[in-house]
Amino acid sequence: MDTRKFKQLLEEEYQRVLSREQRNREDIVEATDPLGHRLFDEGEMANSNHCLAINTRVCESSSEILKKIKEASERIDRGTFGKCTNPLDNPKCEGTISEQRLEAVPWQDVCIRCQEAIEQLTRTFQSAYGVQVDGFEEFEEDEEEKQLLKVAR
Repeated sequence: MDTRKFKQLLEEEYQRVLSREQRNREDIVEATDPLGHRLFDEGEMANSNHCLAINTRVCESSSEILKKIKEASERIDRGTFGKCTNPLDNPKCEGTISEQRLEAVPWQDVCIRCQEAIEQLTRTFQSAYGVQVDGFEEFEEDEEEKQLLKVAR
């Protein structure tokens, strides 16, 4: 596996995510700046609060992705990039992460079989205990949130 290609992909993605995170942090500051634009009614205030919550979630997600990108780059440096790091004892573990999977998400640290096992375990836990388990899923904006972010910018 050509790790130089993945190192480059990781660096490019890091810059893209960092730029997005900085824009969202600026939006948060602007939305919470009391000297900024004045909100005239409850509807505008509710919309502003909703956009603020979305931007905060995006920043949290971006920070997590930046952390994962750094970790993937460190795995390249250590020579462990592409090896599954799943802490579960999964008999179906492939041991390595496919190159195709890494091309799609170069900071991925588990093989597809282990990802499926983690997701199944998460669903089982959530169903059994009725609680949300953090850390296994990435934030994805739905279409309404994407439109609100465009309006907020």
